[in-house]
Amino acid sequence: MSPELEAIDITPIIDDLIVQLTERYPDVSVTADIPEATVAKTLPRIQTALWELFENAAEHTGPQPTVAVSITPTDEQISIKIADDGPGFPEDERQVLVDGKEEPLVHGQGLGLYLAYWIITNLNGEIEVSRSQSGTAIEVRLPTASVPS
Repeated sequence: MSPELEAIDITPIIDDLIVQLTERYPDVSVTADIPEATVAKTLPRIQTALWELFENAAEHTGPQPTVAVSITPTDEQISIKIADDGPGFPEDERQVLVDGKEEPLVHGQGLGLYLAYWIITNLNGEIEVSRSQSGTAIEVRLPTASVPS
């Protein structure tokens, strides 16, 4: 059974996470392309899931990580993209995020990615991992909250 989702502005959550990331990882360079307000249908625990993805980008990217964060709203979904310039996800890590699969012999480096997957999917969200020549991008899609008229 899905929890009762609420209309929550994601922008201040992302702003707070960027501040936390730069305080905890002073060598990280963060760029952000986010609107002033972006209301998703979710719950406050989305912040925990997003933090796991932010922290993963900072920890596993290299000595001077670059992280780009963007939010793209549509009528149906809010897309939150976290991209880094690291070497990319190992396949077992990608499987944890894409399928939520964590097995005794094939598992991620920690529970953080599994926790992120579990929270996002339980909030009616989706998560996708893509790799490019410049690193890894994780896209989280959450339902857009309908604004009362």
